[in-house]
Amino acid sequence: MSTCGKIFQGFDNPCEIGVNGYRQIAVLLNLDDIDSDTIVINRPDYETGNCDYTVEFALKQGTKGFAITAIDAGTTIRGYISKTRNDQGYPVYTHNVDVFLSGIDVLTKCMLHSLDAGRYAIALMGNDGTVEIYGFKNGLTSADYDYNITENGGGSVITLSSLENSPEGLLPLVYKAGSDSTPELDFESLFANP
Repeated sequence: MSTCGKIFQGFDNPCEIGVNGYRQIAVLLNLDDIDSDTIVINRPDYETGNCDYTVEFALKQGTKGFAITAIDAGTTIRGYISKTRNDQGYPVYTHNVDVFLSGIDVLTKCMLHSLDAGRYAIALMGNDGTVEIYGFKNGLTSADYDYNITENGGGSVITLSSLENSPEGLLPLVYKAGSDSTPELDFESLFANP
């Protein structure tokens, strides 16, 4: 018998799906810049079916996230997960976020080097305004890639992924803003902490 998870409500898939993609902006957050966080994971309440799967966080003073943008009408920036089980049988998740980079200048080289050497949490906003945070606990870094500016319109899709030996124990978390803001405002301000 499973003691870690139990279904307490159904799920109605409507004829029209409200969220079918992400806004084409990814906000990368240096894991070292996260000053405080509160993660709330509540199992569904048997009576009401209510549950919570959120994170609220603040960055260190004077820091902010960094945006990577793509064409508004595109689908290049996207997030997705792969679920497996660890040796003890618990679910673990590989978080993946695709971004598009182009160019061969110094700034592009520095960006690629940073993506290769760092660990990041990444915020994506769905078309419905929901903000998801990928890699919040263990971070994401660039997966193996081929960088080729002569194909795909002059750039390459770079996948940032959980490290194989450090998957996430949770699905991407839904961002919860503080009482004086909204998820959309925080996302648009790159989660800046003045």
